Amino acid sequence: MSLIELGHLVTGPFISKRAAVLLSLTVPGDPLSKQRPRWNLKTATPYTPGETRHREASIAALARSQRTELSVDPMGLFALRVGFYLKGNQRRDVDNMLKLVADALTGVIWQDDSQVVEVFGFKVPADQPREARTEIAVLRMPGLMPYTFATCLICQRPFRTYPSWRFRTCCSKRCWGLSIRRRVTLTCAQCGKHFETKAHRATAVAPLCSLACKRVYGSESRQCLQCGARFTAARSTKRKTCSPVCARARRFHATRVTFPSPPVGGQPSAGAGVGRISKDGP
Repeated sequence: MSLIELGHLVTGPFISKRAAVLLSLTVPGDPLSKQRPRWNLKTATPYTPGETRHREASIAALARSQRTELSVDPMGLFALRVGFYLKGNQRRDVDNMLKLVADALTGVIWQDDSQVVEVFGFKVPADQPREARTEIAVLRMPGLMPYTFATCLICQRPFRTYPSWRFRTCCSKRCWGLSIRRRVTLTCAQCGKHFETKAHRATAVAPLCSLACKRVYGSESRQCLQCGARFTAARSTKRKTCSPVCARARRFHATRVTFPSPPVGGQPSAGAGVGRISKDGP
């Protein structure tokens, strides 16, 4: 049975009935839609228009000033209700105006706007042009986001992670930059010597102290299938001979064509002249 058949979409929001009001504020001024990113031809990088950035910064500053004890919650669930009172008759989409408010509160109340599980918004003309405003209400929902968290290697703060981020150890680019300059002490997997290296190299399967140890660790001793001599080859290769000479000789003997010898009386035997392929040589 769909939600429309149940009447939930007609009777109004139903999830936030169990929620508690976390923040309520009024932003003066004509509501603004989220503008699309622009492209800088000189630097070849995208950027957000200044009007959008200034409006988002003003909403974030107003939210911090009303609730100074607010901190970013990386795991909570929220509901967002916004009323837009427009100054003129300009056509504006409610979803674009909601997107600006959700992005403005990112980093102030929630860590990512995907934590907003219910959104309710409407737009109406303001009674007077000077009464144009945006009314915002944020509610905290019961429950937590089904995310996996890890601890940052530098600042020790928890950050959200994903299965594809199994090698990520830092919460931000700043912490990652500090981590790659940090040095740690490791033990060489080949010679057992202790050596210092950058921290991001500590995730290697087999830490090695030098190129000489790397060459020795990545090679193994094998026996040449042509001459029987011992030689050293990389573990990742399928090399079976000690030199190009032995490799050519092995290929020659593997495809060599031999013919049966004629009888002693000089008369050719039946089948003489018919070649056969010998894989073991004469």
